[in-house]
Amino acid sequence: MTGFYVSIMFIGILLILISMVWIAYDKKKFLEDEKRFDEKKEVLSKIIADAELMIDELNRISDYIVSEVDKKSKEVQKAFESIDEKAKSISQDNDALIKDNGFDTGRLPNGGGFVINAEPSLVKSHRMIDEKIIAVNSKHKEVIALAQRGFNETEIAKKLSMGKGEIQLILGVNK
Repeated sequence: MTGFYVSIMFIGILLILISMVWIAYDKKKFLEDEKRFDEKKEVLSKIIADAELMIDELNRISDYIVSEVDKKSKEVQKAFESIDEKAKSISQDNDALIKDNGFDTGRLPNGGGFVINAEPSLVKSHRMIDEKIIAVNSKHKEVIALAQRGFNETEIAKKLSMGKGEIQLILGVNK
């Protein structure tokens, strides 16, 4: 019977040793995993710091771009105002010249702009739009005529071999 107890104790000691080896293996694996976790944590913190720097730089760049766009927008607005003032001045100068020289003025057919009575070969067709004179050539007349007959912009562009944007511009100016 002592052999039985000795074998049971041997099996118990063997189980304890196996358990201790298993615990040591798990502890080693845990330490390796913890080390990899710390490395990944460090890499992620560097990536986050770099991302924050990039965000700050992008914010600075976007602020600069917005300020430059605002500045250019103001310059363009001033240029438009200057152009409008010059156009009014030119229009007033033309009216004064016509009155001072005693020319007889009349309206062009189809509600066009004013023209000085002169030789018919010297008179060009013009349209008055917001007090600005724009020459109307034969292509423009064709575009307007086709639009009045019910053609859409794409059909007109194909028929006259012109760009659709140009057709839209002509029709927009005509309105």
